[in-house]
Amino acid sequence: MVISPTITASNLTEFNNQLNNVKDFAQKVHLDLMDGVFTTSKSLNIDEINNMVVPFDAHIMYLNPEEILDQVLALKPITIVVQFEANVNHQELTSKLKANAIKSSLAILQQTSVDQIKSVINLYDQVLIFSGNLGYQGGTADLSLLSKAREIRSISNVQIAWDGGINAENIKSLADGGVEVFNVGAYIQDSANAKLSYQSLLNKIN
Repeated sequence: MVISPTITASNLTEFNNQLNNVKDFAQKVHLDLMDGVFTTSKSLNIDEINNMVVPFDAHIMYLNPEEILDQVLALKPITIVVQFEANVNHQELTSKLKANAIKSSLAILQQTSVDQIKSVINLYDQVLIFSGNLGYQGGTADLSLLSKAREIRSISNVQIAWDGGINAENIKSLADGGVEVFNVGAYIQDSANAKLSYQSLLNKIN
């Protein structure tokens, strides 16, 4: 199981502050990239990002994620996450990522059912169950969405990730429900001691 602190920044100052909060202890981080179209918020420009000093996953919250795919590939993430609800050619995208030795993840919003992604799920390495406010930190973990984890596992061996509202009170329930990767925003980033909060989450699932 992996805990990935998220970076959700609209400008370079926020980006650097959030990265500095977690770079000394995080195994990897989860970088949110937002276009202000698919999401109401917009992240800093990709060409401003040149100091990813820790391994990271990139979550492209763009209406047309393939338009910026080459720029994101150049940053050499571990995983690229795209939204099922965006405009995506799943076969082409996952083939390109595989050719570049980068893992692929398909994120699904609260209203998207597992049944809707059945035809493409096995093209991906991971499915990310989203339970939050897209493009913002500090969401709520709707544990009823864990039914999706059970459905996913019944049809696929993909890794299961979660994003939204993770804290020390619910992370064990998420882990017991089948989640393997925990993308954590406010609980770590808004903490007075980010490392201590990160460790408290690890202690709950180990």
